[in-house]
Amino acid sequence: MKLLIFFPIFIISATILFISTDELHATSSTTPLALDARYTIELADPYHRHINVTMPVYQLWLKEWQETDPDFWNFLEDKKTVLKMDFPFVYDPSFNMVWLNEEQRLPYKASFFSSMEGQIYLSTPQNGPIHDGKWMFIQLEDVFYLAQEITHQFHHVSLAGGADVDSAGTLLIKHGFLSSISFVSGHYRPTFLQGQYSISTLQKFGLCLDNVKIACMNYDIDGDKLIKRTFTLEEFLNFDESVKTENPPQNTIEPFLVPFSNLSDILNKAPIIKGDLFLVSTGELFLGSNKLKSSDPLMQLVQTPVIKGAVSFSEGKVFKISFKSYLEQPGVLEKIQAFIRSLMTYDIDVDEIRFRIIDNHQKIFLTAQEILER
Repeated sequence: MKLLIFFPIFIISATILFISTDELHATSSTTPLALDARYTIELADPYHRHINVTMPVYQLWLKEWQETDPDFWNFLEDKKTVLKMDFPFVYDPSFNMVWLNEEQRLPYKASFFSSMEGQIYLSTPQNGPIHDGKWMFIQLEDVFYLAQEITHQFHHVSLAGGADVDSAGTLLIKHGFLSSISFVSGHYRPTFLQGQYSISTLQKFGLCLDNVKIACMNYDIDGDKLIKRTFTLEEFLNFDESVKTENPPQNTIEPFLVPFSNLSDILNKAPIIKGDLFLVSTGELFLGSNKLKSSDPLMQLVQTPVIKGAVSFSEGKVFKISFKSYLEQPGVLEKIQAFIRSLMTYDIDVDEIRFRIIDNHQKIFLTAQEILER
């Protein structure tokens, strides 16, 4: 069942780029999801650039140019020569997101079948038979549309073309079996209601979901932060969304920035979950707590780092480092390689670390050796 709502009309004027969440969701709880208010700038943008691309220059415009150039989109064109130096991605067509209309969406329509053993047979006209991998989806009534995400180019909102959806998330298929379903989407913020609707639809298709892990966002115990939670099928279908999630453990020590060689001293004081690693021009690595603000006096040590990586710890060991810089940018690969070589000079087994990089708009994981051999 799907209720009809009127889609918000946007006047492309920088002074009303954002409308309130109440305006977007002024409907009953069973109404399809509208685009989250944070992303309405993408809807207003003639080129539908991702918010991460336009927001830095938008904030600059609000601070310094709004009074003299009241129309943000005209400002981007009028100041193109000046802005392109500092914000090249804004003018790079490869960062314009794809938004599909109804006809263009048809090749992504999914067909589901399940074997007696529980294997899933999934296909779309666009991709043919779908095998292992991570596949984002949107649901419109009883129809699923699937594609693989391309960072800053193709997201849930691309499949939907900015329109409302009944649900959205990601399917993970391993060895031919549906391993997990994640009802997480920044653009649409699905709730348990939408997730449960998707589950019931998949069950109508004959899919066995008994062993599938299901993830959804739930507010923490203070009611002000969304936390991803994982459930069994039974737990998910019976979950009371009013129950708040306990906050996960956080770093329990004061903000710090120390040479990476001092890691053991920091770990002896308290467990670390996440942090930032800075490679400086001397070839040294500095470890900073992930809550360290750029205005903190400690940051003077790494004012102009060669490159920064977000580091994740598990049981006192580094297991993942993520870089936000694009490999297409000149010199980025060489900087990441220098980062790894510096890391190898410490008492760290880099072969056990997963490195996440962005290559051709795709977030991929590589080993240290694979990066060094590029």
